[in-house]
Amino acid sequence: MVKKRFLFAVVSILLVCVLLLGACANNSTTATTTATTTATTTATTTATTTATTSSVSTVVLKTWDLKVAISSSPLSPPGKTMQAVADRITELTDGRVTFKIFFSSSLIESKEVLRAVNEGVVDISDIYTNAAPGLMPLHDVLSLVGLGWPDTYNSALIIREIEKMPAMQAEWQGVKVWNYSPYAVPTVLRTTEKIIKTEADFKGLKIYGMSPAVAEFLSALGAVPVFVPFEDMYMSMDKGIIEAQMSSQGSIHASGTFELLKHYTNLNTTLVQTAVPLIICPSVWEEFDQAVKDAFNTVEGEFMLTRYDLEMAAEEAGIQEARENGVTFYDLPESELDNWLSYAKPQHQEWIDAVGGDAQAVYDQLVSLIAQYKANPQPRP
Repeated sequence: MVKKRFLFAVVSILLVCVLLLGACANNSTTATTTATTTATTTATTTATTTATTSSVSTVVLKTWDLKVAISSSPLSPPGKTMQAVADRITELTDGRVTFKIFFSSSLIESKEVLRAVNEGVVDISDIYTNAAPGLMPLHDVLSLVGLGWPDTYNSALIIREIEKMPAMQAEWQGVKVWNYSPYAVPTVLRTTEKIIKTEADFKGLKIYGMSPAVAEFLSALGAVPVFVPFEDMYMSMDKGIIEAQMSSQGSIHASGTFELLKHYTNLNTTLVQTAVPLIICPSVWEEFDQAVKDAFNTVEGEFMLTRYDLEMAAEEAGIQEARENGVTFYDLPESELDNWLSYAKPQHQEWIDAVGGDAQAVYDQLVSLIAQYKANPQPRP
């Protein structure tokens, strides 16, 4: 009996142990499964979130709304060109670069352009290098009368070449010079009161001075050069402060004076030239990313050709308009032009001596380039 009880007790203990061992095994499996499931779920969620975030994230590209100062009216060749350039760059940059253009020197005076662009008062502006006496003395070589410039397109190519000289670059004072547009179109002499046919007709004539070199030439002929800001040309002529303007048809349209000028002397040559590039604030240019710079560089070549076409169109339109308005025309004989130019030749050496420094080297290079391009002119693309 005792043996049976003992055997029953042992069996019971063994059963309890087996049950306990089974329970532990189940708990271990559950914990392992739970841990594994939890870790897997967490990793998947994190990866999904990362992938999802990565797929929807976007890079915000910088935009610019550039302030542009233009000395001419919106209807002039320079004004129309600037508007076309602005529209094209906005297109190429998908709207990242836009422009607010202030025409007719309404924002800054021509003589203040270089300083204003350098200091960031405006982001972009056109500039006439002869806008004020002494502004850029070496660049006045372009305004020396009687250098014998070729056609408009090749003249623009010459200016691009001469501007590569370090001495010429230094006069830009660090601004980004973006484009040189053609300006050497046939010179006309238009007056308000009397037509100019001979040297004697210049005596006492109040004429726009244009540049120191041109003013000296006109003084030698007996005229009275008057310097006024380009944007004040119309008002000065309307008040009789200026009676004549020697320039291109495009420039005359740009100043708005064509309706006041009743007489037209065609010189059948290009007497003077000037560089009229667009300049960009250096800090703004450095801020542009490469895609924006590429857009500007693409448009640079287009800019020159657009300006060229508009200048030629203005030349033809100006002549047609003058004829329709009863303007008196006179074609200056070559012999009389040679007489006028005889006063200009000695002034070339006078300019070299007065400016000094690199003036001789710049002059010699310019004369050489003019001879090269006249001997081997490049066709317009």
